[in-house]
Amino acid sequence: MNVPGKHNVMNALAAVATAIYLGADIEQAADAIEHFKGVHRRFEVLGNINGITVVDDFAHHPTELTATLTAAMNMNFRRVWGVFQPHTFSRTKMLLDDFAKALSIPDTAVISEILPVRETNIYNIYAEDLCAKVNGSVYKQTFDEITDYVCENARPGDLILTMGGGNVYMCANQIVNKLKSMYAE
Repeated sequence: MNVPGKHNVMNALAAVATAIYLGADIEQAADAIEHFKGVHRRFEVLGNINGITVVDDFAHHPTELTATLTAAMNMNFRRVWGVFQPHTFSRTKMLLDDFAKALSIPDTAVISEILPVRETNIYNIYAEDLCAKVNGSVYKQTFDEITDYVCENARPGDLILTMGGGNVYMCANQIVNKLKSMYAE
């Protein structure tokens, strides 16, 4: 398989079973799984620059974060950077401890501002509250600050994994571009 994680193995098994049920033979199903490269914003590899791999994922719920980060930690990277953009004040408040548990999985968690989407902060919750619950995590207010911090500290063999349901993919692209400019020959 070209996509990591037990959750993707389970998805692949379900797809194979469905294909066989619908009349495909096992070789056709296996070939399809072998050639499947994943989908947009699900462990999408955006680049490998100077041995630093940058991946973006839509994970924005603790269950998704746990599955994605666990898969990443089992991939033999030197260090895994989990860059997370919380999505809505209400979800962050309601699932604060679950988010903190998930974000304790990577070697380093970098947490951005909460993306409010359609809400105002009537919940009195801030990204710093989540950061305070994750040992060794770092809070950065803007994508520019996150990009600078991660690019200055990442080393060959590291995975930088941006996650969130909002526009954190923009930060991933900034990281790729900055790494390219840092290591341009």
